[in-house]
Amino acid sequence: MFSKLVEEFQSGQRLADLSIKHHMKLRELKESLRTELGNTSYLKTIRSNGAKAIIQKLKDPTYRLRYTSKMSIRVKTRLKELMKDPNFRKEWIKKAKHGSIKGEQKILELLNGDEFYNRWCAKCKLGGATLAIRQRGIHGASVNSRRRWSLSALKQIHRGSIGPNGEKMYNWLEVYVASVLQVAGFDYKYERIFKVKNRNGYVSVDFSIKQAPNLLIEATCWDDPEQKSNRLNKKFYLIKNEIPDVKMIVVTTRNRAEEYTRYLRKGIKVLTPIQFRRFVISKLAG
Repeated sequence: MFSKLVEEFQSGQRLADLSIKHHMKLRELKESLRTELGNTSYLKTIRSNGAKAIIQKLKDPTYRLRYTSKMSIRVKTRLKELMKDPNFRKEWIKKAKHGSIKGEQKILELLNGDEFYNRWCAKCKLGGATLAIRQRGIHGASVNSRRRWSLSALKQIHRGSIGPNGEKMYNWLEVYVASVLQVAGFDYKYERIFKVKNRNGYVSVDFSIKQAPNLLIEATCWDDPEQKSNRLNKKFYLIKNEIPDVKMIVVTTRNRAEEYTRYLRKGIKVLTPIQFRRFVISKLAG
């Protein structure tokens, strides 16, 4: 009889149901199973049965919605508390960055295989032209809608620096570039928007100058020159397709200038803050 009870327990039946079925008190049943299976095996089975029960309940859409909402709030609350610790925050950002790079590498590796490539393409079609026309699916909205949402989100990003004209800027280097341009007498536009052929329908550039509209300036303190350079290269390529004679200057710190020069494509000039000031005075203002 007891071997049958153990078999039923290991098959996923609830302890409460087994207690009623075999006319045993719940405490007595637990102790008997623990003695028979051993503590490790007993706990492993308990956890497994709990997981099976949750999986079964998750098939109900109403329960699934409540469960995911509750878990999401719990995880966000806990993570917010942990992020107050500078050491945890530093390690979290480090691991997230590493995971993102590894994830991209893994996807590129898998795309070399025909089976994964075909499945990937099939899934991508779910967010393709048909659903875009129907206004459904991933990125189903029109380009104008996506541009509007993206520009709205851009305004919400935290900026802790103030430019010479009261603009909210990301870092001290952007403030420096703006100040140099203002002192030299140039009318600059911060975060100029260019309509291009990408998913959002636009890209933004840190600075453009009224007196030299095809000269674009990016100011960056990004600590991963290769990653940032890839983004700048793509941005420059998209804009150049629309404005063939466009030129770009990237202003960065002295200790990272060499790396940016190595990774950025030809046609993009890299300058340190001091070099940029000299360039503005001698080449532009002069």
